[in-house]
Amino acid sequence: MANYGVLFLSLRPSLTPLLQKIPHHRSPVVLPTQDEARWLSDLPLEQVLSLLRPYPADEMNAYPIDKAIKSPKAQGPHLMQALGPPLAE
Repeated sequence: MANYGVLFLSLRPSLTPLLQKIPHHRSPVVLPTQDEARWLSDLPLEQVLSLLRPYPADEMNAYPIDKAIKSPKAQGPHLMQALGPPLAE
């Protein structure tokens, strides 16, 4: 199988309590390495979709960043710098 590097996907799974604090309609889906081959296989859709589980909230954190990141024209690492305290308690 060819190695295409990291795969990013935007889905809309249920939000964890941490992600409910963020005014955005998307949530990350983190596919564990051990599930990558199953995700890319020709399994029935139901089995593939069962791989989509919310990432454990206790392993995440979030913090406010510059709203300019919403613009496709915005560039630079400064956009990812924390502008406030972490949202996790």
